[in-house]
Amino acid sequence: MRLLRSSLLAVVAAIALAACESVPTTTPVEASDRAEAGDVRGVEARFVEIEREVPGFGGYFFAADGAVAAYVAEPGSAPAARVVLARVLAERTPSARDRRTGELRVLAGRYSFSQLAAWRDRLMALLPMPGVVFVDADEAFNRVRIGVWTNEARLAVPAAAVRLGVPLEALVLSDERSLRPLVRLADAAGPLVPGGYRVSFASDLSTIVQCSLGFNVLGLDDAGYVTAAHCSRVQGRTDRTVHQQPGESELLGMETADPLMFRGGACPADRRCRYSDAARFRYAPGHVADPAIARTAEPGSREVAGTLRVAGESPYPVAGEMLDKVGAETGWTFGAVAATCVHVNVDGTDVTLLCQDVVDAEAEGGDSGGPVFAWRGGEATLAGVLWGGTGKRFYFSAMGNVEAELGPLTTW
Repeated sequence: MRLLRSSLLAVVAAIALAACESVPTTTPVEASDRAEAGDVRGVEARFVEIEREVPGFGGYFFAADGAVAAYVAEPGSAPAARVVLARVLAERTPSARDRRTGELRVLAGRYSFSQLAAWRDRLMALLPMPGVVFVDADEAFNRVRIGVWTNEARLAVPAAAVRLGVPLEALVLSDERSLRPLVRLADAAGPLVPGGYRVSFASDLSTIVQCSLGFNVLGLDDAGYVTAAHCSRVQGRTDRTVHQQPGESELLGMETADPLMFRGGACPADRRCRYSDAARFRYAPGHVADPAIARTAEPGSREVAGTLRVAGESPYPVAGEMLDKVGAETGWTFGAVAATCVHVNVDGTDVTLLCQDVVDAEAEGGDSGGPVFAWRGGEATLAGVLWGGTGKRFYFSAMGNVEAELGPLTTW
């Protein structure tokens, strides 16, 4: 699902995710490890739930002017939709950056969310096509959006969509660029390592890969942290990769959970899938898990000026909300949620990450694994783990997906 902050008729600006210094290898899928088709996650599960009580409901989002809005394809459902939007305002605590006017806006839609989701699911068959980047049920435009990065795909996709039973009037194409993981506060933090600090590992005898620590996980026997799964030697396998801090020879942590990829079900043909790019590491002796995220002196700075206390989690974002991230390469940046629950291909691999979220904020190589959160003054509510992005946009795995794959995590 996607929100365009400028003109909704404009073509999406290019998305580029900087390549890491080396793209980690991946492991074959175990035949027994598969997901069920039709798995609904994140904010989409909420949309499906609401559509049962509001016929024609197309999903909600926060508009650029601060209103909470929803498309409704059944005019008679508008009053019920307003009741739902009032609940959304009560449920979604704004961050310190969010602009909320309290206005409830019901828009005349053409399609219900279940229609968009069904067409999006059919279009998953196009993800193996060269030049296709993502497919998305776009709640902020009431259409199905396909991201493409080659002229060949732009020409081929409409006819292929029609063959799959998706009407052209329900389809929007966006010009994108292929998406890669982001692998690169640069100093060692000591025994207490807040989220956002740099971690590194040897992917082979000659290559050191740099990432960012996501957030700490508390526990008596398994205290550690979460970062991106591709910040290990083999993504999608618990290979016991070890991390270090910059300039330190001692062990920082060892990988203890990196779930297998799966095929079939919701995963497109000839692709391997997961719902999060996240792995769990256990701290080496001498390190203590602290529920904190590094706070820099100003946006874009990597000079640490303190910490933010982690005070909660949010399982999934909503389009238009403001979220922040801290990464070792570009520091503290923030922006609006531009898309939710996007099914996206990782360039240069056969990996598709399902139900990922997008923020219009800067990220570069080395920010992979960094924490994404809602800033609330001196506190932060965790939203997920960053895994890719460049320029003015980054992609992340929401906390609901991270914990669905890694298990419940004690983060605050």
